[in-house]
Amino acid sequence: MRTFKYAIPKSFPDTAVHLKITEVKQANFWCKDLDLLWYLRGVTPALDKVGGEARLRFGPGRVADIPAVQDSHKILRVLFLPFIYMHKMNKFSILSTATAYPKTLDFDRIESEYSLSRGVAAIRYFHVGSEQLVAFADGSVDFGREQVDMNILTRLPKYLGPTLPEWWTDEAGATAIGFRVKGDLNKPDLEPRFKKIGGDEIEKKLEEGRAAGKKRFEALEKLKTL
Repeated sequence: MRTFKYAIPKSFPDTAVHLKITEVKQANFWCKDLDLLWYLRGVTPALDKVGGEARLRFGPGRVADIPAVQDSHKILRVLFLPFIYMHKMNKFSILSTATAYPKTLDFDRIESEYSLSRGVAAIRYFHVGSEQLVAFADGSVDFGREQVDMNILTRLPKYLGPTLPEWWTDEAGATAIGFRVKGDLNKPDLEPRFKKIGGDEIEKKLEEGRAAGKKRFEALEKLKTL
C-alpha cells in the first residue's frame, strides 16, 4: 500500500474519462459491464493535491480468490479496501468472527463513489450485492498521510459458521457484522460495533450515498469524455 503513490508518474494530466468494458477476465477475477467514470485533477506522486470525482460499477461477476486479487495490483488493493479489512477481522479470534467472510465471492453488483479533495478521498459508498455477502462502507482515506477512517457494515445471509455475539445479528435476525477502521492505512485499528445493524440500514445508506453524488455525476456524464 505504501508504494502505491510512488507508482504515479511525475506528470499526470487532468482527465475526464467515461470507460465502459463489456467483460473483464483475469486469473482470479471475472466481471461483466464495468463502468468507470472519473474526473481527476492535480495528480502527483505526493497525492496531496489531487481532487475530483470517481464512480465505479461492475457486475455480475466472480472473485475466485479475494486476497490474490487484492495483491495483484495496487489499484485493485485500493478499490477493495473494505474487503481487506473484512479479512483482517477474520484473523481476530478474540472477536469470534472465525471465517465469517468468504475468500471466493459470486456477486450481482459492486459499486462505489468517491469525492477527492487535497489528497483525501471521501468514500460516499462502497456496496456489494451478493447472495453470500451484502456490504456497505463509507468514510475517508488520506492517501498523502496514509490514514483511514471508515465504517463498514456487512450482512451474511447464508452464514453457517460458529455462533457470533448477539449484537452481530441485525434487527431482522440475519448475521450482520459492523466495525470501524481508523488510523494507519496499512495497519489500522479495527473497532467492532456493539450495536445492532438495522434490518434495512445498509440499503438506506446506499440510497443516501447515491443521492449525495447524483447531480455531480450527471454533470460529468454530459462532458465529452474518452
